Amino acid sequence: SDYYAYQLSEANLSAAVFATRSFARCELQNSYLMKEMTTATAASALIYRQNLFSLRFSHFGFSLLGEMNLLIGYARAFGNRVSIATQFHYLWQHAQGQEGGHSLTFDVSLFMKLSSKMGCGFVVYNPARLKYGMVSEIPLPIHLRFDFQYDIGRNILLFAAIDKELRRDWYVRLGA
Repeated sequence: SDYYAYQLSEANLSAAVFATRSFARCELQNSYLMKEMTTATAASALIYRQNLFSLRFSHFGFSLLGEMNLLIGYARAFGNRVSIATQFHYLWQHAQGQEGGHSLTFDVSLFMKLSSKMGCGFVVYNPARLKYGMVSEIPLPIHLRFDFQYDIGRNILLFAAIDKELRRDWYVRLGA
């Protein structure tokens, strides 16, 4: 379930360092059968010893309105149970008739394997309180996330996450 673990833990890159092989993937997700609600993603992860190097590009929206996200990440495992990671995010938001906004931020994450089948992690997105467009007064949101995963079988992974954006409500996700 390496692929599933990495796909579900994109927000927590430190979990992906325990995958057993490197890979690349491309995907296209569409919501409500509308081109305006499409996300295109290309991602890769290179695992070397206890290090993971990650590159991901995604674009949400279409030519008139959208957001592009480029992530470059590094994760390091310390032994067989604990890992840390950081990802640098370049964001570009564009809308027809308006100048696009460029932003830079990062996240840091921690993951701990509780057993051979269970693990939990914690992520802080934008801990430095960086701003939209790098010069505006509007800060990028700060996200806190706690996640838990349980590997049921070879191709089934149970996943739970609790997300909190500061100044917003809690968000809970469950999946398999």
